[in-house]
Amino acid sequence: MSSHRRSSRRTVRRAAACAPLLLLPALAPAAASADAVTANTWAGGSLGFHRQPAAPRYPAGAALVSLVTSSTTARLAVTLDGTRCLATRTLTGTVTPGAGGGPEHLVLAVDARRKVRSKAERLDFTVALRSAAPGLLAGTASVRGTIRQGGRTLRCDVERFVVVRSRSALEAPLAPLTTDPAAMRTGVLLSPVAPRAQAAIVIARREDGFHHAAWTQHLTCTVGSERTAFDAPNFAPRFRVRADGSFRGREVLRTRVRIQGERVSRVFTSTIEGRIGADGIARGAVQVSERISGAGGALTCEVPRTAFAAAP
Repeated sequence: MSSHRRSSRRTVRRAAACAPLLLLPALAPAAASADAVTANTWAGGSLGFHRQPAAPRYPAGAALVSLVTSSTTARLAVTLDGTRCLATRTLTGTVTPGAGGGPEHLVLAVDARRKVRSKAERLDFTVALRSAAPGLLAGTASVRGTIRQGGRTLRCDVERFVVVRSRSALEAPLAPLTTDPAAMRTGVLLSPVAPRAQAAIVIARREDGFHHAAWTQHLTCTVGSERTAFDAPNFAPRFRVRADGSFRGREVLRTRVRIQGERVSRVFTSTIEGRIGADGIARGAVQVSERISGAGGALTCEVPRTAFAAAP
């Protein structure tokens, strides 16, 4: 694992876990009429995997895409994780309505581009999504360019196929979905992220039978009386889906590091839990917390228990 991947995930690490379905929060039922909170809210992505027989605990990259659409424009949040870089940005794009669908299951195309030019980054983001079914978009998300890190210039070229779903399609699917745990599942995590969208989640199975998950999230951090918040991705270590469709995983990392000459302790905990239902949709919740403490005080960051739904 490169130094970039270690440092970029120091604050928000990967995770995976699960619990009884009856204890899980659920997404609210879909409204009977068109609702921008459901039909126009989309999220999803994809996961990459290591090819070697003894695959590491974490996925080999991910794409996470959240968007909110109107009749003509789209606001997007994009995270692209490659072997050498982690790139995250918000974009603005255009929407082209398509034929078919309805007010609760839209058919449309989305195109977005953004150029980033700074001392540390020279990056070009591109997203192109097309309707694969009412309430379902598929296409590519990519970033190309360079980043400056530790006095070095690194290439940052990542392109991934992505699948995103509208929230209304998750709450009221138009057709039965497979319950096969091998199918990649993408969907919505009910955590608000910039630019006024809902977070994305992806769950996928590796060749060895283990599963991975990745999601975006909104963290709130406190130091004494001061509070701040930011969006970041999280990557779950491997976990298994049981025969009944339930899955459970938990990660606890305890480390001691030196920051600006001060020795501090860090405790990071992350969980994901849920079940693949008879309708094929994985429903569950995630929760993340981190505490960094030293002689100068303590920093606490958390994502409260937050519901998700992801479909194959």
